[in-house]
Amino acid sequence: MRTVFLTLLLLPAMALAAFAGSFEGLTPGESTRGDVYRTLGQPTKIEDNGLQCWFDAAPFQGKSLTVTFHPSGIMERLQVEPAQAHSKNEYAAWLGLKKKPSRVLVENGFRYSLYDGQGAALAQKPPADDAPVVFFVYYWIAQDGEKERLLALYNQFKDAHARKDCDAMRTAWQAGQKEFPMVAQFYLDQIREAATCRKLAPPDSEALLLAADTAVFLNPDDESYRMQGHIYSSVADNPAKALDAFSQVDLARNPDINVFLGACHQKLGHAQKARSHFEAYLATYPNGEYADMAKAGLKQLR
Repeated sequence: MRTVFLTLLLLPAMALAAFAGSFEGLTPGESTRGDVYRTLGQPTKIEDNGLQCWFDAAPFQGKSLTVTFHPSGIMERLQVEPAQAHSKNEYAAWLGLKKKPSRVLVENGFRYSLYDGQGAALAQKPPADDAPVVFFVYYWIAQDGEKERLLALYNQFKDAHARKDCDAMRTAWQAGQKEFPMVAQFYLDQIREAATCRKLAPPDSEALLLAADTAVFLNPDDESYRMQGHIYSSVADNPAKALDAFSQVDLARNPDINVFLGACHQKLGHAQKARSHFEAYLATYPNGEYADMAKAGLKQLR
């Protein structure tokens, strides 16, 4: 859902290519996590289970640059604090905003002018109409209950999966991919349905590899990389590709991934690295779900 190219407005003293509701071609409600990472680079800090990310603002002549993601991986909000403050009227002219905001809020020492129709907000401090704009925000204005429909399809699949209702699972992920083709979750659900109903049978291999790669392209987060690693390991029998995927998963947040890293290294003949990962898994989960797998791996390495 990358936005169609529009004429970019250059802000004085700022290397910002922006128009109302979009920054560097990134648009809330349309751009994916993958779009954001490919445009802004890797985050410098991540919080809230990956839903809030900070990026290097220096290339854009800014002090800070923050992106908030919807759980679907779609960009929900982008906030930029420029290196140099300018007036509200200057921003309104540069960004093509309406002269009169839809709403004005005063909160926590800031005055917020919101332009809901354009998904943009200007923050001034101190909270006065003639105060400089200290940061601006682009946000997702959802239309026609799209967030509610997205959640409904999530829950439809989740409920069907709990019941192991294969037909209902298939209906849910297919509807999700059709209505929300840029949401990674429905490609992961395609894999979950295949794993539950057909045990990742060989006829599914090509479709599942495509689904896993698509999920990572759209939303390169721990869940997507984890699933991609499993598909390359179990379906494609490609330990090198699986290792590449598992290596992208944050070990601090997912220490159980050590057992899969160990298995990949073992298949690739990297005995020392395999042993290290198996031992790390057992140190964290001595009686964990994959403890037997880690112990068997260590035994084979002796």
